[in-house]
Amino acid sequence: MSTARPDHPVTSLKTKQYSHTHYLVIGLALAGLWLLNRDKSLLFHAVQMLIVMGALTGLQIVLRHRAGIVPAYTRLIVAKLVLVGLAVAFEWLLEPETSRSNAVVAGFLVVLVTALGPRLDRLAADRATLRGAAGQPLASSSRKD
Repeated sequence: MSTARPDHPVTSLKTKQYSHTHYLVIGLALAGLWLLNRDKSLLFHAVQMLIVMGALTGLQIVLRHRAGIVPAYTRLIVAKLVLVGLAVAFEWLLEPETSRSNAVVAGFLVVLVTALGPRLDRLAADRATLRGAAGQPLASSSRKD
């Protein structure tokens, strides 16, 4: 049993579960941060989330470099900016409609990060693999993403 191959279904299933769990924890942390500051202004939320996302992006880039992976910087940054923008816009739209807009946005963050995070990572990895298979160097591809 201990001689599992890397392409074995059990191994890939564990990877998928870890990936979703990893993103679930991140989503819950972001939602908790959003809820902890529910009495603050929307501008405060935006700035705070951008700072947290900037730190997470920096950490993600460093960890991927240590693993020998050249991350797509633009994709990482744009994905986090879009997430913050969606959360702020969603809060702004819901605030006049319900007193629980912060809870709705927090749930939205958890679902969005947990559902889309692994898929976007897989998509980026597939594109990098395709570029590498086509003979283009990964670090200096013609696209700057």
